[in-house]
Amino acid sequence: MERHFLLRFSFAGLLLQSGSQCLYVLAGQTFFFTAQCVELFHLYANRTFTEKQKDWNQCQRAA
Repeated sequence: MERHFLLRFSFAGLLLQSGSQCLYVLAGQTFFFTAQCVELFHLYANRTFTEKQKDWNQCQRAA
């Protein structure tokens, strides 16, 4: 099955999305999450690294 990745560059990170699986690379750390968390990426794009890390961790637990 062919996979298509969606690449998006943001302020300090890189978002990769393939179907419902996503990963976000920020300051050398990688956060794995599901598509429902993509909205968090946009919503919190201007938050600090610590705030983003907390958001992604909460999102990962909820996924």
